Amino acid sequence: MAEEKNIKDIKDFTINFFQNLKCTISINEEVYTITNAPKDFEDFFGKKSPYYLVFEKSREKENTELITQGSYLLKAIKDYLDNKGQTTLLKLEINVNPIEIIKKKLSLKGCSINNISKKVENKTIIRFTFSSVFQYLNEKEQIINEIYTDDSGIINFNINKYSIIEGDKEEVSIKDIKEYHAKAKEQLKKNLVQNTEEISHLLEKKLDREKERIGKHFSNQIKEIDEEINKNSERIRILEEQKKKAAEKDIPIIEEKISGIKEAIKAIQKDNLKEKIKKEEEFLLNDEIRKHSLNINNKLVNTSIIYYPVFLFNFILFNDSTRRYYQLKYNPITDEISRTNCENCKKEIDEIYLCFSGHISCEACLDKCECCNKQFCKNCLDKKCDICGKLLCKNCSVKCKKCWKQVCKTHMVKNSTGEEYCINCLKFCAGCKSWNLKEKMKKCRNCGVDLCEKCAKGNLCFSCSKKCSMCGNLVKKTELVKCAGCKAEYCAHIEKCLSCKKQLCYKLKR
Repeated sequence: MAEEKNIKDIKDFTINFFQNLKCTISINEEVYTITNAPKDFEDFFGKKSPYYLVFEKSREKENTELITQGSYLLKAIKDYLDNKGQTTLLKLEINVNPIEIIKKKLSLKGCSINNISKKVENKTIIRFTFSSVFQYLNEKEQIINEIYTDDSGIINFNINKYSIIEGDKEEVSIKDIKEYHAKAKEQLKKNLVQNTEEISHLLEKKLDREKERIGKHFSNQIKEIDEEINKNSERIRILEEQKKKAAEKDIPIIEEKISGIKEAIKAIQKDNLKEKIKKEEEFLLNDEIRKHSLNINNKLVNTSIIYYPVFLFNFILFNDSTRRYYQLKYNPITDEISRTNCENCKKEIDEIYLCFSGHISCEACLDKCECCNKQFCKNCLDKKCDICGKLLCKNCSVKCKKCWKQVCKTHMVKNSTGEEYCINCLKFCAGCKSWNLKEKMKKCRNCGVDLCEKCAKGNLCFSCSKKCSMCGNLVKKTELVKCAGCKAEYCAHIEKCLSCKKQLCYKLKR
C-alpha cells in the first residue's frame, strides 16, 4: 500500500511539473509522452523532448524511462526546481450550468426560476511541493510531497481532475503565504511519520545486530585476557607446589619460572588491555550509532498559487402568485452550494417553497389562509379572526375601528351609513333591515326586536305599531280603536256615543 502511494506521489509530482512547464502530455497504455519541453529544461536535463515516461517496472519498454525514487530524471527535476526556486500562478478552467447545479442541489416545490445570471469571484488554493531526502547507511531516499492549503486549512485536492492554464496576476489577489506555509510544514511532518517510523525500525534492527556483533567480539577479547591471566595464575600455583617438594638445586629454576610468569601477568595488567578494549568497543558502538542514524532534509522546491472561480447565481424565484430575487453561491471544487434556510424556522432546507408574499419556506412552515385559500408561511399567517378563529393573511385580516379586534372579511359588515364594523359591534334593525352600532339601537317595547333610531319611533316596531288616523302618532295596534262610523283607527281621538253607545271619532260625534 505504501509502495502504491509512493508511485502515485511520484507520478503526480512529475506530471504536474511538466504541466507547469506548459508541455504537451499524452497517455497511451500508461506510457506518458512529454513533448514541447522548454529549451532551458532540455539544456539542463541534457536531452531534448519527447520523453517517454513510465512509473511501474512492468510498463517499461524500449525508449521509455522508468521514473522511481533516485531515477536520473526525477533528480534532474528536483535540481531544476532548486535552481529555479519558482512560484507558479495557475488557473483552473471551470464552467458550470447554473440551472443544472440549482436543480441538482435544490428541489423547487411549486415555483420556478428565470432571469438567471452568473458572476464569478476567484478563490485560491496554495500548493507546496516538498522534497524530503532520507539519508542513512550511506543511502539516500527521496520522497516528494504535494500539500494543498486554503483558508480552511489542509485540503485533499487532486489537481489532475481539472484543466489548467497559466494564471493572470491581474485576476487574483496574491495572498501572504507565510501562514499557509507554516500549516503545510506541520502537515509534512505528519505525512513523513510512516516513512520515518519504517526506516527507524529498520535501522534499529540493524543497529541491534551490529551492537550484538561488536559486543561478542570484544567480550571474547576480554575473555581471552582473563583466561590468559587465570592460566598463568594456575601455572604459578603449580610451580609453588613443585617448589615445596623440589630439591635445593631445582628451587632457583622454579623461582625464575614463577618470576617470569608474574612479569607476564604484570605486563598484561600494566598495558590496561581491558580498558583499551572497552574504549575501542565504545568507539565502534558510537560509530555504528552514527552510521545508523536517520537524517531527514526537507526542502520546499515549488510553490503554486492556484485560483479557480466560485460562482454567484442571481435569479428570480416565481410562482403564479409572486416572485422574488434570490442569490446562491456555488463552489465547484467542494461541490457545495450556499445554505438555503427557511425564513420562518431558520432550518437548512433543500426543498424550497415560495409563500404568496415571496418568503422562502419549508413545507412544515407553510399553510393556507382560511379566507382566501392562498398559501402563506407562518410569518404571514400571524393573525386569527377573533370571532371564528380562522388563520388569516394580512390581506384578509381587517381591524374593526370600533373594538379594534382582528376579524376576517366575512365578519365585517357595512352599517346604514356605509361604514364597516365587525358583527360583534353591530345589531340588525328589524325595521329598515340595516346594520347599526349596538349603542345606537333600541328595542321594541312590545315585542323586543332591535330597532335603529330611525325606526324606533315610539319605541315600537312596524309590526307592533300603527298610526293614529287623527294625530298620526305611532301607537300599539292594541291601543287603537276603530270608529264605528268611518271605520278608521284612532288613539285618544274617539269616544262612545251617549245615545247609541258606539265608538265614534271626534269628526262624527260633532
